[in-house]
Amino acid sequence: MINKDIRTLIASVPKNAKVCIWGAANAGISILELLQNIRKDVEISCFIDSGKTGEVYGYKIYKPENIDNIRNQFDFVIVSTRSDCTIIDAFLYYYDLNFVRISKNALKRLQFLPSKYNKVLDILESKEDKLLFRNLIEARITDNTEKIQNYVLKKHNLTKDRKRTIKHYTSYINYDAIEVILEGGMFNGLNTIIFKKLFKNLKKIYAFELIYDDVKNKTIAHIIDSMMELEIVKYAMWDKQEQLEFIENVNAPYSSGVTPTWNRNNSERKILVDAISIDEFVESRSLEKVDFIKMDIEGAELKALKGGSNSLVKFRPQLAISIYHSNNDMLDIPLYLNDLLKDYVFKIGQYSPDNDETILYAIPKELYNVREN
Repeated sequence: MINKDIRTLIASVPKNAKVCIWGAANAGISILELLQNIRKDVEISCFIDSGKTGEVYGYKIYKPENIDNIRNQFDFVIVSTRSDCTIIDAFLYYYDLNFVRISKNALKRLQFLPSKYNKVLDILESKEDKLLFRNLIEARITDNTEKIQNYVLKKHNLTKDRKRTIKHYTSYINYDAIEVILEGGMFNGLNTIIFKKLFKNLKKIYAFELIYDDVKNKTIAHIIDSMMELEIVKYAMWDKQEQLEFIENVNAPYSSGVTPTWNRNNSERKILVDAISIDEFVESRSLEKVDFIKMDIEGAELKALKGGSNSLVKFRPQLAISIYHSNNDMLDIPLYLNDLLKDYVFKIGQYSPDNDETILYAIPKELYNVREN
């Protein structure tokens, strides 16, 4: 993760400098970690951030307007934000502060905290998973998806004109162990009918979907209608029971959600919906088991997983979780699940030649089968 631009940046910090980092988001935290590991002669003083308060790793965050009170705490500034570049430069020049600004390339790379990135690599099951994860992160940084295109062509025979595989969410899963499913984000039921086809012991699917009537597909609707095992749950999957604002994207309905991050095209309409956590739903239905949880809920996955922590620990389900909706999800979801769940195997699946459709699989070791289905 440390490229030439970042090495040059770290080397540009004067010896024994007292450093203030401008920007307390991921890039700033990454700089803190790198300085602590590589430049032990440097003393970190504090952070400056116009939008954040509190502390980062024990270092206080100050507002720019506090500069007169903290000016004597540091002699060098690293600017780790693109916000108001000219304003910040003028500010630092006015106060006679020496500084270096992170390049655009380095800033994108530093969005991925080194400590988190390395921990995710450590928990992934195989060399193939680790290599795929490295290539996925690199593609997000550089916008060069050539390695991802080559991977999905070889693995799934996917090309740029054929964007999906019907066995999405089912690689590495132990089919025979699945009777009860919670499906977060059924959409039109494409994956639902594949679950029905593959999981021969299936008894019940609770499919969380708020807009099925709007996205129903004529080709497969009769299969959905005939599935006695299926119950469509008209709740948003969340971390607690409450009413939320749901954004339905009329022109790109697949990107609708409580926290959508993709495909904004000015065709959104907002509606109020009821939300519920997995733990609350399990309790309300007196469920005695959950064998498999699939989630693709447009960036709300981590919230929903936290709302199901008790059920995840109790039932030890197999998981297929979308992690591609944000850079943070690529790191935070694997780390959260690894901290929560004991004796699980973690795998990565990629089902698109672009920076989307990345699935994290978490499978109890007692159910894991090395054969990819």
